[in-house]
Amino acid sequence: MRDATQWLAAQAGALGVDATRLAIGGDSAGGTLATVCATLARDAGLPVQLQLLFYPGTAARQEAPSHARYHRGWCWSRRTSNTSSATT
Repeated sequence: MRDATQWLAAQAGALGVDATRLAIGGDSAGGTLATVCATLARDAGLPVQLQLLFYPGTAARQEAPSHARYHRGWCWSRRTSNTSSATT
Protein backbone atom coordinates (compact mmCIF):
# COMPACT_ATOMS: atom_id res chain seq x y z
CA MET A 1 0.00 0.00 0.00
CA ARG A 2 2.72 2.43 0.94
CA ASP A 3 4.66 1.60 -2.22
CA ALA A 4 1.63 2.32 -4.43
CA THR A 5 1.02 5.67 -2.72
CA GLN A 6 4.69 6.61 -2.99
CA TRP A 7 4.69 5.62 -6.66
CA LEU A 8 1.59 7.75 -7.31
CA ALA A 9 3.17 10.76 -5.60
CA ALA A 10 6.40 10.30 -7.57
CA GLN A 11 4.64 9.79 -10.93
CA ALA A 12 1.90 12.38 -10.41
CA GLY A 13 3.24 14.79 -13.03
CA ALA A 14 3.47 12.10 -15.71
CA LEU A 15 -0.08 11.00 -14.87
CA GLY A 16 -1.52 14.51 -14.90
CA VAL A 17 -2.24 14.36 -11.18
CA ASP A 18 -1.70 17.23 -8.74
CA ALA A 19 0.75 15.67 -6.28
CA THR A 20 -0.18 18.23 -3.61
CA ARG A 21 -3.82 17.08 -3.57
CA LEU A 22 -3.75 13.29 -3.21
CA ALA A 23 -6.82 11.56 -1.79
CA ILE A 24 -7.31 8.02 -0.51
CA GLY A 25 -10.66 6.31 -0.09
CA GLY A 26 -12.51 3.05 0.14
CA ASP A 27 -15.52 1.28 1.57
CA SER A 28 -15.83 -1.60 3.99
CA ALA A 29 -12.56 -3.55 3.90
CA GLY A 30 -11.28 -1.02 1.36
CA GLY A 31 -11.98 1.71 3.90
CA THR A 32 -9.85 -0.15 6.40
CA LEU A 33 -7.06 -0.46 3.83
CA ALA A 34 -7.40 3.22 2.96
CA THR A 35 -7.07 4.14 6.65
CA VAL A 36 -3.84 2.15 6.92
CA CYS A 37 -2.58 3.56 3.62
CA ALA A 38 -3.27 7.15 4.70
CA THR A 39 -1.49 6.57 8.01
CA LEU A 40 1.54 5.10 6.24
CA ALA A 41 1.50 7.98 3.75
CA ARG A 42 1.40 10.51 6.58
CA ASP A 43 4.33 8.80 8.29
CA ALA A 44 6.27 8.86 5.00
CA GLY A 45 5.59 12.58 4.56
CA LEU A 46 3.34 12.15 1.52
CA PRO A 47 0.83 14.94 0.86
CA VAL A 48 -2.49 13.15 1.36
CA GLN A 49 -5.15 15.85 1.68
CA LEU A 50 -8.32 13.78 1.98
CA GLN A 51 -9.56 10.44 3.23
CA LEU A 52 -12.98 9.37 2.02
CA LEU A 53 -14.09 6.36 4.03
CA PHE A 54 -17.43 4.57 3.79
CA TYR A 55 -18.13 2.32 6.79
CA PRO A 56 -14.53 1.24 7.36
CA GLY A 57 -13.86 -1.52 9.85
CA THR A 58 -11.41 0.37 12.04
CA ALA A 59 -12.17 -1.27 15.38
CA ALA A 60 -10.32 -4.40 16.47
CA ARG A 61 -13.45 -5.66 18.26
CA GLN A 62 -16.65 -6.26 16.35
CA GLU A 63 -19.41 -6.19 18.91
CA ALA A 64 -21.90 -3.80 17.33
CA PRO A 65 -25.54 -4.92 17.32
CA SER A 66 -25.42 -5.20 13.52
CA HIS A 67 -22.58 -7.73 13.77
CA ALA A 68 -24.76 -9.95 15.92
CA ARG A 69 -27.83 -9.42 13.75
CA TYR A 70 -26.19 -9.97 10.35
CA HIS A 71 -23.28 -12.26 11.21
CA ARG A 72 -24.49 -14.95 8.80
CA GLY A 73 -24.41 -12.73 5.72
CA TRP A 74 -25.24 -9.47 4.10
CA CYS A 75 -28.24 -7.49 5.36
CA TRP A 76 -30.67 -8.61 2.63
CA SER A 77 -31.97 -12.13 3.04
CA ARG A 78 -35.26 -13.98 3.18
CA ARG A 79 -35.21 -13.52 6.95
CA THR A 80 -35.05 -9.72 6.65
CA SER A 81 -37.35 -9.42 3.63
CA ASN A 82 -40.95 -8.34 4.17
CA THR A 83 -42.22 -9.98 0.98
CA SER A 84 -43.49 -13.52 0.74
CA SER A 85 -42.12 -13.84 -2.82
CA ALA A 86 -38.49 -13.74 -1.68
CA THR A 87 -36.49 -16.72 -2.84
CA THR A 88 -33.27 -18.18 -1.55
